[in-house]
Amino acid sequence: MLRAASFLLLLVLAIPAMAEERSSLPQNERVEIRFLVQNQIDAIRNDDGQRAFSYAAPRLKERFSTPDAYLDMMKRSYQPVYRLQSYAFGATMAVDQGAVQDVRIVGPDGSDWNALYLFERQGDGHWKIAGCLLSRGGTTPI
Repeated sequence: MLRAASFLLLLVLAIPAMAEERSSLPQNERVEIRFLVQNQIDAIRNDDGQRAFSYAAPRLKERFSTPDAYLDMMKRSYQPVYRLQSYAFGATMAVDQGAVQDVRIVGPDGSDWNALYLFERQGDGHWKIAGCLLSRGGTTPI
């Protein structure tokens, strides 16, 4: 848990530098990353913990152990994502630790949120969701 929190803190501190040092991902990888976010959001909206959990990176799976625990965490800590009204994709970029996808969200109460999804490349070359940093406001941090 401390490693994940440290990773998120380092990422937040690095956002200004990342904005200047954007590196592009190939189109097929940007499509894969957006596909993962879309499908996880769809699974969460439908309370399909098994499917939502399937998009999580191994460290998240280890931390939450079961699809039910993962979905419960989403309900408690990510309410703007859990019952969002709408969302739109922002920038996708490569970072040293993997990739980041910016998603602008309109929460269930109409408030604007920004979700910064973190991705890790797996041994098979595919991406998995490694975390999400949620902040109030619709402006993109990257």
